[in-house]
Amino acid sequence: MGLEIRDVRAICTAPEGVNLVAVKVETNEPGLYGVGCATFTHRYLAVVTAIEEYLRPFLIGKDPANIEDIWQSAMGMSYWRNGPVLNNALSGVDMALWDIKGKLAGMPLYQLFGGKCRPGIPCYTHAEGADAEQTLERVEALRERGYRRIRVQVGGYGGKNPNLHRPEHPFPGGYFDPKAYMKNVLELMEKLRELLGFVLPLYQEEGKTVLVIAIGCTGGHHRSVAVTHALAEYIRTLGYQVTENHRDMTRT
Repeated sequence: MGLEIRDVRAICTAPEGVNLVAVKVETNEPGLYGVGCATFTHRYLAVVTAIEEYLRPFLIGKDPANIEDIWQSAMGMSYWRNGPVLNNALSGVDMALWDIKGKLAGMPLYQLFGGKCRPGIPCYTHAEGADAEQTLERVEALRERGYRRIRVQVGGYGGKNPNLHRPEHPFPGGYFDPKAYMKNVLELMEKLRELLGFVLPLYQEEGKTVLVIAIGCTGGHHRSVAVTHALAEYIRTLGYQVTENHRDMTRT
């Protein structure tokens, strides 16, 4: 009997309160299995159901080497396709199958994909604080660890504002003040410039030095655009040419 999938399991975990889903694909060869990430944090149980109730019975008995055939079949068999639940569930399975293939080949996947094209890649991390000063302290600590690409924000996602005026007897939940958030972003960027100058990542484009700033706001594309406009106007006051490029990551 050839190699085949014996079982598929969804594994839920929640480090620091963040709901994560992993997929484990087991084979009939003892000790040979693959693991992949199927996290859809806000609807993780829907992903678990898709894995255990739909993908698992479809996958059991199949050859784990046929990754492309499995992906195409699983993507099309639900008729309505390309939703976030199926995409996350199937991506976890796909990663697990490639994990198995790499183990069978005895080499890392980047070798199967054609080998290295560079000796390393730039990494970025997050620096967040309750206020600008705390955020700057964390930026400095991360720079000392070697990071040169750091995402910064004040007050967590949405820029929590303790002075936000709320209506009487408000409904429970988060309240967002986009104008206050934009003001916080501008103040933070100004303090970063005072502290670091322009030692942020730069690249060359058509003979010009370009600083790339990516902005994303919890709550929608229009907020990201508003913050981008405000930040662009501030940078223009410093005497720099600014080109804005808006792309809505929520639409496909």
